[in-house]
Amino acid sequence: MLSLISNRRSEPGLVSGRARLYVLIPSLSGGGAERVALALLKGLNRELYSITLVTLTGGTEGVALPDDVSVISMRSRSFTFALPSLAKLFRRSPPDLLLSHMSLPNAWAVFARGLARRRFPIVCVEHTVPSAAYSQGTRAHAFLPMIIRATYRSADAVVASSKNTAEDLVSVAGLSRSRVKVIENPVLSAEIEQLASEPPPHPWLRSDDVDVVLAVGRLVPAKDYPLLIRAFREVLDRHPRARLLILGEGAQRAGLEDLVAQLELLDYVSLPGWAENPYSAMSRAAVVAVSSRFEGGPSTLIEAIACGARVVSTAVGVAPEVLQNESLGNLVEPGDREALVDAITQQLMGEGSPPPAVESVARFRCDVSVTAYDALIESLLERTPGDFAVAPSGVER
Repeated sequence: MLSLISNRRSEPGLVSGRARLYVLIPSLSGGGAERVALALLKGLNRELYSITLVTLTGGTEGVALPDDVSVISMRSRSFTFALPSLAKLFRRSPPDLLLSHMSLPNAWAVFARGLARRRFPIVCVEHTVPSAAYSQGTRAHAFLPMIIRATYRSADAVVASSKNTAEDLVSVAGLSRSRVKVIENPVLSAEIEQLASEPPPHPWLRSDDVDVVLAVGRLVPAKDYPLLIRAFREVLDRHPRARLLILGEGAQRAGLEDLVAQLELLDYVSLPGWAENPYSAMSRAAVVAVSSRFEGGPSTLIEAIACGARVVSTAVGVAPEVLQNESLGNLVEPGDREALVDAITQQLMGEGSPPPAVESVARFRCDVSVTAYDALIESLLERTPGDFAVAPSGVER
């Protein structure tokens, strides 16, 4: 069943003289890809196209969307059920261009276009490193590289959020490097400085008696918070003033809370849930730590630098490039608990790399990224409908 929720319009995207742009994502709840999609919804050029957000499995409750963005929420029970609904939407009301985010929605977009027998350009945006992400997931995840390979070659443009992701897509999807365009994520909004100055969301951040190690992100396996919590147990032995604050929500909450209790850290580790404004926490934390096994970003690292924080990160995604071989922060290999303990302790003691300059992450400003997306979309809209595929071809075009 397809449900339509429209902001100020009964029909999505139908505005005279402007192209109809659909933005596709599972939902807008949490996560870096969701924040990227939201930044694009706010920043893309309204003079050239009207925008409709299409969500597959969730709605937009609690998310402040621009008033001129229409919403189609399918609320499917799973991705499997979303495919026929998406094909029905494309058949009934095809967009002039679809901007899709995340691996499975990207694949479903290409399949659904074929089922609907419609011609319009699809831009697939990949936010993670597929070979790393899906080698550690469920049995179903193991099929995703195959699905990516079967569909991305029929996309009209493929965007990677980092050079690392782009190189992996070349290998996984069998794409030529020239077909993958790197557009760095729109991470840093114009309001981040103001948000960083607001009151912090946790009492530890308002105390001069403790030094907060902060992590921000969904409570999911990719973030490897069990590693961070176990590392913090050792950090605390060296630095008794330390406290660990993890801002986020997700399926691993119960397991992480059990681990905190097992390690007798109930007075030293807090998981208060998602914070609407994590920047005020980043600006006051002693250290912002990223412990991820794999990332396309990580956005948290970039945001922390913009807030003037000392940072420690695993060498994932753009982290090595952003930290310039540790001249701007400490890098450790994913899964290396001992190295993570040493790096966090060094930063707490003021012995690690100094807080990096805000200018070092200027290329991740929203306006820079949105301008690049606008240019890509405009170039595709200039092509004729006959240029666009109807179904996955299985061979590179």
